[in-house]
Amino acid sequence: DGTLYFEEKHVDTNEYKGPLATTASVVRGVTAFAAVASGKLNIPVDKILGLAKFILSVGIPGSTEDLFNQIDSLSCLEKNRVSIPLILSLHSTVLSLTSRDQLKVEVTTVFGSTAPALTVTLVEAFTDSGKNSALEKQDLHFDQENNIHYLDIVPLKLDVGKYTLVFETSLHDPDLVNTYATGGQTRVAAFLTGTIKIEKAEIAILNSDIGIAETTQKLDLSKDSTLSLSANHLQKLQLTFQLITPLWTWVLR
Repeated sequence: DGTLYFEEKHVDTNEYKGPLATTASVVRGVTAFAAVASGKLNIPVDKILGLAKFILSVGIPGSTEDLFNQIDSLSCLEKNRVSIPLILSLHSTVLSLTSRDQLKVEVTTVFGSTAPALTVTLVEAFTDSGKNSALEKQDLHFDQENNIHYLDIVPLKLDVGKYTLVFETSLHDPDLVNTYATGGQTRVAAFLTGTIKIEKAEIAILNSDIGIAETTQKLDLSKDSTLSLSANHLQKLQLTFQLITPLWTWVLR
């Protein structure tokens, strides 16, 4: 996910501080040096973003010392002469196709300050199996009043499942490219849910030689029901039903 951090060698248990304290020390040192240096430090923006993502991913630290390190290092990243990281986040990672939810994205600084004018583009979406959807690049609409980028998900033709959404962020003012770190592509996990129906369920007894159904009985899956069928050792039982998702209808046997 692009997260980066610094770690010290674990030699003396009493002196070991952990990755958050170590990373915070590096961030403080680099930003302090950048503030007094005559030129700008050449640090790749993905490194700055990676450090910011790690510090934010810690959540609420378990000790006051770690909490101080977290807040102090984020304040150093909020305003620095190297590159100010912009963080992309989803308002909700669970979206309902049935309810026609909107994909809502927010881009802010590490402390939640409003980002400069920019465009968020949904580049692609793929499942855990690595299968890409037939998705064309889509620029998200911008709600200036709420500072939200949004997109209707139903026209995207995505079915229920877990997806990795890939976004690109581009600043409108080219003069700010060296001031803010947007990185390349940002990948975010999202779950698409929806109503799934099972219909036209039936059980058939098949002739094993030619596969023709000799007897067929329908199943009512909306209530408990019992069927009685008999077959010999040369025949086969076949269960058939339709699985209807918000996007597709599947016939399963």
